[in-house]
Amino acid sequence: RGTVSPTAGDVRLRDALLVAQLALTVVLLAGAGVLLRTVADLRAAPLGFRAEGTAIAQLSLPWRAFETAEQQRAFADELLRRTRALPGVADAGVTTLLPFSGNSYTTGVRTEGRDTDGVGGESVDRAIITPGYLEAMGVPLLRGRMLADTDRAGAPLVALVNAHIAARLWPNEDPLGKRLWLSFDDSARTVVGVVGNVKHGSLEEVPKPELYITYRQGSPVGPYLVIRTRD
Repeated sequence: RGTVSPTAGDVRLRDALLVAQLALTVVLLAGAGVLLRTVADLRAAPLGFRAEGTAIAQLSLPWRAFETAEQQRAFADELLRRTRALPGVADAGVTTLLPFSGNSYTTGVRTEGRDTDGVGGESVDRAIITPGYLEAMGVPLLRGRMLADTDRAGAPLVALVNAHIAARLWPNEDPLGKRLWLSFDDSARTVVGVVGNVKHGSLEEVPKPELYITYRQGSPVGPYLVIRTRD
């Protein structure tokens, strides 16, 4: 019988995963140091997430080999599948926005019944994440549900908002089921969950309006892999 040769895409995916696995091994040995400015400060300050038991890898991939959103999502899916199968891993996820990383992405927002931006003209921080990211970070779910694998292309577009933006946009109202229009991709999305406020810029920052959308309904796939180890 003849043998089946791997395609060029298979080879690229395998090589990229080898690079990611090497980075993951190094970061697991190093622990969660990239999240910690000082252990004392982080233990004393309410961050909105749990740094303990968290490891971070910054992915540096040959993105020319993963030019399409479909290729990037396939890589993220396989990376998370292999990561979650590792001994001692409780959960894992990928994100474009990591606390204290120094990066940020903003978008304008408007809501039903409003002609201006939904937060009084301010920009809203947005993160594109995979299911499992918020769980790996220990960000609490306050209402509704987290993002799921069923939130994909072809399914209704959804978003999560933090408690700060929920209170500002819909005071004394239930935010679940409300609609948001995002300027960065001209999309209308339904709020399916409210999560806790997370400090992304500094230990002293006040809550900021933030929203989360799934990588299967937005691109690109983020450069940060977050791993939660078992207690």
